[in-house]
Amino acid sequence: MYFMQTHTKDVCKFRKKYIYKVTEKILKGEQVNTYRSGTCVEDTLKEYINEFKGKRSVVIGTIRPWLEALLVVYGGRNVITLEYNECDVNVDQLEVHTPYDFAEKYLRGTVDQFDFGVTFSSLEHSGLGRYTDPINPYGDLEAMAQIWCMLKPGGILLLGIPCVDHDNGYIVWNAHRVYGIKRLQQMTANWRVLQVIKCEDFHVVYVLRKLLF
Repeated sequence: MYFMQTHTKDVCKFRKKYIYKVTEKILKGEQVNTYRSGTCVEDTLKEYINEFKGKRSVVIGTIRPWLEALLVVYGGRNVITLEYNECDVNVDQLEVHTPYDFAEKYLRGTVDQFDFGVTFSSLEHSGLGRYTDPINPYGDLEAMAQIWCMLKPGGILLLGIPCVDHDNGYIVWNAHRVYGIKRLQQMTANWRVLQVIKCEDFHVVYVLRKLLF
């Protein structure tokens, strides 16, 4: 079995109407995310609101911009999303770049570092080719290293990935990884673990701070 998924701009859309809808749901206390386990991310964002309010944030991987909407609603000044597929955007505070496009801008020194980062149910796919990305067994580790470079010293990252409570994780075809302790130690190298939140299913959210060297 081999998964290969692509999305067009017709699917990946960032619309003001969606942001307004999320705002209404937040005010009503309703769930806004697209994952059963995503409520733990919403709760954690509220807890760390001072880390991104009025500041620049980056979201790694998205199709439906529920994380971006939460960041904007809670006061994020500017939110940039990195996504392999092109997205159609018409919200002032939001931008979407492919990793390749953003890497070129970063190397040219035309982008500033971010204060805050969020990724949920994304990095476990990196390097497996499911979303048109190149095959790379270390794709998730390289993505973590790239995020580390993108954040300011002392910046915060919310990392949401599927985990198990023993040493060895596993790969489900090319669909996604499930992380064990050994791989997690590699994923969180050069970060300080501030908090670990177990979600409703097998996802875990790690709150990480970029170490100051």
